[in-house]
Amino acid sequence: MKILFVAGGRPNFMKVAPVWHAMEKYKDIKKILVHTGQHYDVEMSDVFFRDLALPQPNVNLGVGSGSHGEQTGLILMRLEKVLQEEKPDLVLVFGDMNSTLAGSLASVKLRIPVAHVQAGWRARDNRMPEEINRSIVDRIADIHFPETYEDCLNLYHEGISPDRIFMVGNVMIDSLLSHIKLAKKRSRILTDLNLKKNEYVIVTAHRPENVDNIKGLTNIVDALCKISKNITVVYPIHPRTKKRLKRFNLLDKLKNCKNIRAIKPVGYIDFLKLLYNSRFALTDSGAVQEEGITLGIPCLTMRQNTELYKSIERGTNILVGVDSKNIVEYAMRLLNDKKFYQKIKRRKSPYPYWDGTAGEQIAKIVYNLWKNKNLKEKPSNFIENGYPVYLVMENMRTVMYKSIKKALPPNIKIVEVFDTNGNMVALDSNTKIEKGYKIKFFGGKDSMESLSHIM
Repeated sequence: MKILFVAGGRPNFMKVAPVWHAMEKYKDIKKILVHTGQHYDVEMSDVFFRDLALPQPNVNLGVGSGSHGEQTGLILMRLEKVLQEEKPDLVLVFGDMNSTLAGSLASVKLRIPVAHVQAGWRARDNRMPEEINRSIVDRIADIHFPETYEDCLNLYHEGISPDRIFMVGNVMIDSLLSHIKLAKKRSRILTDLNLKKNEYVIVTAHRPENVDNIKGLTNIVDALCKISKNITVVYPIHPRTKKRLKRFNLLDKLKNCKNIRAIKPVGYIDFLKLLYNSRFALTDSGAVQEEGITLGIPCLTMRQNTELYKSIERGTNILVGVDSKNIVEYAMRLLNDKKFYQKIKRRKSPYPYWDGTAGEQIAKIVYNLWKNKNLKEKPSNFIENGYPVYLVMENMRTVMYKSIKKALPPNIKIVEVFDTNGNMVALDSNTKIEKGYKIKFFGGKDSMESLSHIM
């Protein structure tokens, strides 16, 4: 079996590593790593290969920076040639970068199966390029690996068959859990920056909706300057953000503020050390939210929404937007209100199944799907089964989901299940379908008559 991994930058590399390493034990899997070059400098790319023990890419497409259309188009053109030459059995894409979208499109056009790691992530905000990318990828991918049960429900809502969805947990947390001890031991970043535990705030800001307009970026800089009067602010600046800071004449202002350490992007190990020892994180990054939640670091998120719904409900993550006054207000509460700070600090992650095994699960599932010749979903056959329809039926007896699934004709699938309160139910092999639950089926009209015998 030949699997081609497509990665484009920092967020991808941390997701690739656990799956790449987990596949080492499958001797009949040949792995090919393609780096699109979307993140192309040392701080955002090379250092992560070293920290995550990934090999140098087999292919580097070298697309570099550019507009969304330019990057996506170049990756499509260059990757297509690689795919035609390598002829992989499966292409693995990760997250929601332009590289993710282009890798998926190039593959499906050549009828190569695609598996999407971190499927179903949704913030309900199409201003975000990432939201557009991941929504399109999920529509065309053959295999989906969501990281939360909420992500599974998002996929059900969008018509993705539960048969193609495998809730495995969070591969990026696999990387965090396997590297945090190394970060504590090896990284010298605190010494190099003369920092002490709990005596600084870690900041990341890079999202286009925040940094590509002068008002949003000015608000963030103003807030950081005010916060820095009370505690040291450590800000590894993304190359894109640095360009915007210069364009809007904000870089000098930021550097002149008291106690702000505006530094270059740091490697994975150093960033984990900075995050783990910080008082709290101020970020617009989905990855930093996930890492902070897992490490028990309070997180103020400079967005109006988040993909991590449960973290807001649990209170481990607080949405503060990009209003300067709001950012400063919550930062001051975390600094000065001990009860408020400890209340957030003590709360456990709402995702206990982020247990460090996602990469191993993905490797096993992919291998078994390949062995069973089931990497790609079979197309509908209207001639044999009739035209496709949806049918909702009430369950008449308590039964396991896997039992109903096993009894169904091959051309009929369960697409959604609702409990007696109308709430959608996340489905896996251990799900119990209670009496009175509503089950929504999809399949050929001519075969639907057999369902009354099953129910």
